[in-house]
Amino acid sequence: MSLTFRLVFLCYILVLVDSGTPSDIDPQVANGSFEDDNTGTVAYVTTLSGWAVNGTCISVPDGTESWGSLSSEYGAAFIGIQGEGSYVAQTVTGLTASRNYWLALVTAARPGNPGARLALYINDVRIWVKSPSDAGFEVEGNNAFTVPGTTALIRLSNESPSGDYTVFVDFVVITDGNPKVLNGDFEAQDDVQYWRYINAVTGWNGAGSRMLIANGEAGSAWGGLDSGRQGPNPTKPPRPSGAYYVGLQDHSSWVEQTVHGLSPVGTYTVSFQAAARPATCGTCQWGGALALLVDGVRVWQAEPSNTSWLSYSHTFESAATHVTLRWENSSPYVVGEVNDKAVFLDNVQLPGTLLAGESSFESSGQSGCGLTSLPPWALSGSICRFANGASNTAGCTLDSYRGESYVSLEASGASITQIISGLAASETWILTWRMAACSSEASLALHVDGGRVWAGSPSTFAFDTGNYIHHATGADMEVKWVNESPRSTLPVYLDYLTFVKGALNFLSAQSRLP
Repeated sequence: MSLTFRLVFLCYILVLVDSGTPSDIDPQVANGSFEDDNTGTVAYVTTLSGWAVNGTCISVPDGTESWGSLSSEYGAAFIGIQGEGSYVAQTVTGLTASRNYWLALVTAARPGNPGARLALYINDVRIWVKSPSDAGFEVEGNNAFTVPGTTALIRLSNESPSGDYTVFVDFVVITDGNPKVLNGDFEAQDDVQYWRYINAVTGWNGAGSRMLIANGEAGSAWGGLDSGRQGPNPTKPPRPSGAYYVGLQDHSSWVEQTVHGLSPVGTYTVSFQAAARPATCGTCQWGGALALLVDGVRVWQAEPSNTSWLSYSHTFESAATHVTLRWENSSPYVVGEVNDKAVFLDNVQLPGTLLAGESSFESSGQSGCGLTSLPPWALSGSICRFANGASNTAGCTLDSYRGESYVSLEASGASITQIISGLAASETWILTWRMAACSSEASLALHVDGGRVWAGSPSTFAFDTGNYIHHATGADMEVKWVNESPRSTLPVYLDYLTFVKGALNFLSAQSRLP
């Protein structure tokens, strides 16, 4: 792949990353946080470890006063790309043809340079051009792309007006947005006849009393429940499912796993099955509780059924390329009791391949009000697009924290519609969106395949997230968001609309912390 050099001062960085045979491991960007050559002082650099450098590039330690005292919070340094036409680039190998990937990075402009402009190119196609914040670094993570081969040329270009404008870049990563839970069905250890205590669960960290239990063992002290998971254990005696699940016996027991491969700005739904120990023995207790923690924060808790397995889920927004998920027995400890309230876990999945396409209203269509085109969305009624942080027609200032702009369905009846293709019957999809309003009277509705499936009043003066779970019946799905406010002068605002592939048999019960 060749590069065309422009007759301007260039800051050009090129590295070839050899990731070997394409696989499920995300392609790696060498020195993507620009830490390897940080000397602790500002330096106009001509070389960087792993990179070729041309033109004016600056290595800036976090907190440097002369460059605005900014900190990217990713390592101890970042780089500046100075002047119109300067750019950094990198060719990354080890990709898989036709697979969706996401490029993420954090960007800022030098304080006092609000007119600075940064553009992202992938394989010489401009994905976006925008003005980074000069108040601090922000994540730019919704940059989807596919490649026809196994390489991608990434270029970040300073496209500011003439003059001394500098843009800052840090933490450049590529992910396929498709996280991989290791041993989520607990089948990796198949040497258990009925059940046994285990010190380690393959792929998982943990502590306390943990058991690996065979499904459907009616004579087991654990109650003989069957999660219905088909497991790869042909040498074991026949059972209803031929699989295993894990048990957490008391309040000190937990398992956790750090899952990699997320988009740093993505919406993911973790699904799992859970149950509690049946009341089948005279000395054991039942009625245990299970909790889920995401990156150390408890986000979900329930007392699972002790007669059957149920499916649960939790949707979260990622802030990095990895997440730590922990399930713990949250049964209360009672002094003087046995405290033997076991809970069971199986079929942990974290699907989340975001579909490529315009979902954050950054790169296509018109700006302002009276929009008639916003590909690939079909528009009806009065539609506007506003810059984040600027006043809108209702006179309130909003920021979705997803790129530079959001759309407004200005009047009752206004709508945006898109047909999503490439689905398969029986697949489950989770639709998520960011929404806001400037009045508590405003109302928004979601229609899927012509049916009204969700309606509500968005938060006022701040964006929050909505979601809907859809079970596909064919290859296409029509999604439509409609302003259903009671008066025509009540707009609703949307941004970051995503379509996340879920899991089969996804949700039959759900419990969340208040």
